[in-house]
Amino acid sequence: MFLSSRTIACHCVHLSRKEMELLKKNEVKLVHNPVSNMKISAGRMPYEELKKAGLYSNIALGTDGCASNNNLDMFEEMKIASLVHKAFSGDPTTMPAREAFELATINAAHMFRLNSGVIEEGKLADIVLLDLKSVELVPNHNLTSNIVYAAKGDCVDTVVCDGLILMVNRKVEGEEEIKEKASEVAYELVKGRENK
Repeated sequence: MFLSSRTIACHCVHLSRKEMELLKKNEVKLVHNPVSNMKISAGRMPYEELKKAGLYSNIALGTDGCASNNNLDMFEEMKIASLVHKAFSGDPTTMPAREAFELATINAAHMFRLNSGVIEEGKLADIVLLDLKSVELVPNHNLTSNIVYAAKGDCVDTVVCDGLILMVNRKVEGEEEIKEKASEVAYELVKGRENK
């Protein structure tokens, strides 16, 4: 069967009530990509309707790809997701910061069947450490609100994935080589396309 708890449906901007019921019945996971959807004028995920249909825990946040987003900053994605639904609904309580944060953490881990998403004994050591002295995070009256509405990727100091330190003091080992190689590969892809 095509629809199952292992199915991940991206965007989901044009859904009927019957389709929402099918998604719920089959425990389909949904990825919300608000920046991509706005950039290409694809539409808007009916977030509140999906929540009412009982699909909240099956919705995660994504950026889609560079071709339809450019900036793959999940902090920006959380902010824009929250703001677009507030603006569309006319209700400032729609998708509060806590929900946007959960879509990017707990719900995403659940979607990909990862034993992570929260800091807890027995979970994978996947963590992003923020520099709380970053100007974006000062003052700090509510950390979750600051993370969703003020933080940027630049606020990240350290990244740990399954206990492996990938970035520390905002530096990734071999970062210059990685950027140089990425530029070369991207240029070759575009050049190859132009020659066809």
